[in-house]
Amino acid sequence: MNDLSLQELEEVLGDLETLKTDLGAISRCLMGEIRKKIREEGKMKAIKKINFKRKEVNQ
Repeated sequence: MNDLSLQELEEVLGDLETLKTDLGAISRCLMGEIRKKIREEGKMKAIKKINFKRKEVNQ
């Protein structure tokens, strides 16, 4: 491994911390989107059940 100066190591560490922060933000955003999709899907299933029950009652 190449010998890096202290300044270069500090810069790399700073870049890694920035990357970690960015990845955390992306992860939170994606989890929010996943939760939103799950809620939407649940609502669609509930609506389908209600419509199916209405059809049964009307027959």
